Amino acid sequence: MMWVRFLKRRLSNNFFLPLHQHCVAHTLDLIATNEVDKAASQGPSRKLYRSAMSKCSSIWNKAHNSTLASDPIEDIANMKVTVPCVTRWSSEYRAISKPMALTDDQLGQISEELGMSRK
Repeated sequence: MMWVRFLKRRLSNNFFLPLHQHCVAHTLDLIATNEVDKAASQGPSRKLYRSAMSKCSSIWNKAHNSTLASDPIEDIANMKVTVPCVTRWSSEYRAISKPMALTDDQLGQISEELGMSRK
C-alpha cells in the first residue's frame, strides 16, 4: 500500500510530454496527395480525372472485399490489385499505374467479370 501511495503522489506531479512532432515524410506524402487531387479536380481535366478515379476505386473496392473479384483480375491481368493507402502518395501511384498498364481487352474482360460498365 505504501508503494501505491508513493506512486500516486509521484505521478500526480505535473508531468508534461514534449509536443508531438509529425513525421516529415508523412507530412510530405499528405501534401503531395492533397495537392495532386486538388489540381486534378479543377479545370478541364476534372471530369476525366473523377471518372478514371471512380473506375479505379470500384475495382479496388471489389477486389479488396472479395476474393471472387480479385481472382479473375489475377487470371486476366497476371497481377494483384493494390489498394492505395491514404497516407502514402506512392501507394496511390502504384495502385493507379497497374490498371493503366492493362490493354483495352484486359480492362474489358475485367469489367465484364466484375459486372461493371465500361463507360
